[in-house]
Amino acid sequence: MAQLKGRVALITGGGSGVGLATAKLFLAEGAHVAIAGRDAEKLRKAAAELNGGALLLAQPCDVTVPAQVQALVEAATKKFGRIDILVNNAGMNIKNRAMRELTPETWRAMIAANLDGAFYCTAAVLPAMRQRKDGVIININSTSGNVPVRSAGRPTMRPNSDYRLLGFVSERKRKTTISACATFIPVRLTRRSWKTARRR
Repeated sequence: MAQLKGRVALITGGGSGVGLATAKLFLAEGAHVAIAGRDAEKLRKAAAELNGGALLLAQPCDVTVPAQVQALVEAATKKFGRIDILVNNAGMNIKNRAMRELTPETWRAMIAANLDGAFYCTAAVLPAMRQRKDGVIININSTSGNVPVRSAGRPTMRPNSDYRLLGFVSERKRKTTISACATFIPVRLTRRSWKTARRR
């Protein structure tokens, strides 16, 4: 089908899961793909599995470090000429994330990986997209991030902050075709969490 032939996609968190599956799909559709992740060995195995040849770039990157993000974008641009599509998929989860269990350190780690990283990557690719007046930015989210966090039995906030990034990115009103969207990935619900979700 090759719907993405000639397009260049950068996918963070591309070493496994949704990121790896997205890379497979994009390659199958003819895109040039750059995958990034913190775990160099996992990334190496992903690259071997993808077997994308000249269409693939795999580069270790911690998206919470702006300098590494900039180096990643420069490497992808040097190899493929530009970046048409950014998929902000990198993120982390913390098992004990109730307010009574969070510490300032774990809070900052979550914000850095799930929000700061998406901001750094978006900021790094936007200048060239603006210059070309074209580009697509996709933020991958868990559906659990669109459910209010409860405190004392009452919903208090929606933790899906990178969804809110969309308002800063989309530039359709500025005579460009730079588009930003969020894709929500369903999470497997346990019997207990399903009962809780039904009560919301």
